[in-house]
Amino acid sequence: MIGNALHPNRGLRRRRAFAIASAAAALVLAPEIALADTAIQAESLTLTPSGAGAVVSESAAGDGKALKIWSNSSALKSVPVAQDTVKITVRARGQQCSGAPQMSVYVDDVRRISTSVSNTTYADYSATLALPAGSHSVKTAFANDYRSSSCDRNLLVDSLSLVSGTTAVPTPSPTPTATPAPAPTATPTPTPAPTTTDPVIAAAGDIACDPASSSFNGGSGTSTQCRQKATSDLLTTGRFAKVLPLGDIQYESGALAAFMKSYDPSWGRVKSISAPVVGNHEYATSGAAGYFDYFNGVGVSSGAAGSRGKGYYSYDLGAWHVVALNSNCTFVSCSAGSAQEQWFKADLAAHPTRCTLVYWHHPRFSSGNHGDNASTDPLYKAAYTASADVLLAGHDHGYERFAPQSPSATADSTRGIREFVVGTGGKSHYGFGTAKPNSQVRMSGTFGMLELTLHPTSYDWKFRPEAGRTATDSGTTTCN
Repeated sequence: MIGNALHPNRGLRRRRAFAIASAAAALVLAPEIALADTAIQAESLTLTPSGAGAVVSESAAGDGKALKIWSNSSALKSVPVAQDTVKITVRARGQQCSGAPQMSVYVDDVRRISTSVSNTTYADYSATLALPAGSHSVKTAFANDYRSSSCDRNLLVDSLSLVSGTTAVPTPSPTPTATPAPAPTATPTPTPAPTTTDPVIAAAGDIACDPASSSFNGGSGTSTQCRQKATSDLLTTGRFAKVLPLGDIQYESGALAAFMKSYDPSWGRVKSISAPVVGNHEYATSGAAGYFDYFNGVGVSSGAAGSRGKGYYSYDLGAWHVVALNSNCTFVSCSAGSAQEQWFKADLAAHPTRCTLVYWHHPRFSSGNHGDNASTDPLYKAAYTASADVLLAGHDHGYERFAPQSPSATADSTRGIREFVVGTGGKSHYGFGTAKPNSQVRMSGTFGMLELTLHPTSYDWKFRPEAGRTATDSGTTTCN
């Protein structure tokens, strides 16, 4: 039914385009004129969920109060500004616990600041903007909550301020140039306005070694094991809109203590932009509790990893719809008619975008050690019926790219799904057996990640190896 409703109208589907902006570093502005600050006391922001923090007394805060956020959540406010805005500053401090709190600041849903708040006293974190006068949403998010018996990691926000005005040197002329403009132009700003760019994402699974492994080596690993730090170095450039950890994120059992010692110092550096799926090793801890505690917050029912007991969710990214599913089918059923499969079908029907990406841990098709996983077939069929474009998976520790194909493994260049198996996050290497139908590229012995650029009607891919290695694969394909 979904296919009949959606596929004939692919060309008429709605496009979504969101400005994707990298987090900007703090900088000193040139001398300004006509400046005006819009100051926001953090306690006036609305917490989501509401029980994730509270207003507390803080003698060092500007008005003696601060917003303390103690679990993964965000605080939002709509702010009217009378003039064009050129800078945002957030005054915050962090309560440290096995690491610093990670703070992200969004303006109109575009991430402007992403930083570890390592200062235990209040400090300013700033970024440049180019916003027109009007009402804008400002959101501060805390994403790496952690507690132990001896400490508690929290984020305290004192205030936010938006600086409005112009940095242009005034001239006698009443207009910016001698030539009359056909329409009013924006007030000049210290840097060009951010241009709309297509989002770039990074993905890999099978990532962080158990810190008790003999190959752990303080997190640096060996040449063939425990290379999570080396692969994470590819992710910290600030150019990625999302990072997709593809399951088996923390070996051997996904315990929270192991996450904090191995995954957090490596891939955890980009936790604030990570959208994970759960692997089988995470379920070695009952209910994948360590996984959900790490990404959602200890005991928090829902967050960046989806709801406990489910582990599936979706979101829009640029013009694409992206769906994260749980392929641990013995714990969360993947069968036809299951709650997950029915939710997946309904989600696809509710988001009829031209381009769709789906990801889970166990590959439907694989030439690697584990081979094909028939348990995910109902999910693959639902994706195919809705003309999804890309499937990402891990589980087999290598890199494999398939041609677009149907659920029966028949090549289908019209509406087939292209699957990438990217189990190259750092744990170890597997080899390959007999190549499965439609397998186009297979690489073993190289750690790295898959980079995807999501254009409105197509996508580019490129496998990026860890430093010092040269194996790669790249290409581009139009969406179905």
